Amino acid sequence: MTTNNKSLLIILTIIAITFLGSSCEQDPVIGPDPGKDPIRVSFTITSQLVTSTKLSVSGKVKNTGSSTITAYWYIEGQFYADNTYTLLLGGDVTTINLPLNPGVETLWNLELSDPDIAEGNYPNFALKELVAFYTK
Repeated sequence: MTTNNKSLLIILTIIAITFLGSSCEQDPVIGPDPGKDPIRVSFTITSQLVTSTKLSVSGKVKNTGSSTITAYWYIEGQFYADNTYTLLLGGDVTTINLPLNPGVETLWNLELSDPDIAEGNYPNFALKELVAFYTK
């Protein structure tokens, strides 16, 4: 199978997973971005924290593919005011600097801290558009 066919298969799989749901209540992937090469994973959100200056989400990510995810790779998510997803507050990206074998999980954390936002005003914030990717 050529690299282009593999990439197309990965993208179609991610789109199918998006429509079929995931192991958490958030959408796992928003779709391909020209500068990003999606990675086949599943996300579980284990905690959400609100302080007066920060929104934080932690969880686990599992390699659901058939090959090892090599370092360096990224996890990105968008923070919304609540689960209506009509007010976007911002986003975060974290770098994962370790390989992840098929079937293995690792921990992740995303945070939003913006001097123009009173984070404490959003106790019911929601994370959406959660994606793992390599940069091209």
